Amino acid sequence: MRTLLALAASFALAACGGKHPDGDTTGHGSGAAPDTGSGGGSGSTMTAPTDPGKPLAEDECRQMFGHIIDLGLVERHKQKPDEPAFKPEVIQELKDKSAKDGMAQCLQAPREQFDCIMAAQDADSLGACGA
Repeated sequence: MRTLLALAASFALAACGGKHPDGDTTGHGSGAAPDTGSGGGSGSTMTAPTDPGKPLAEDECRQMFGHIIDLGLVERHKQKPDEPAFKPEVIQELKDKSAKDGMAQCLQAPREQFDCIMAAQDADSLGACGA
């Protein structure tokens, strides 16, 4: 599972990277909320814990990767507040790619780690989930 979290984190870090991928200088659309503590973004929500023995579904994996990307974008905003924000379509591409590349591993992940990741509110709490 460390590999799965590392893969997802690498996509989140790509979102935090220095060069802006789409040249947007408007500062809109990153999905990262300014330091409000809201977690902002694409509607990442904490899911209610389910049966710990039940395997993860593809929708849950997509939700998890989206949440990790959202947390990465919030960290990017904290570390580089003057950097232009990503356009929503670029964010969606990051989420789609991370889900596609990590889906097989995610479907094998323990539910308790999924629950931990989905409950994470920042990079530090995400790291506590086994990174």
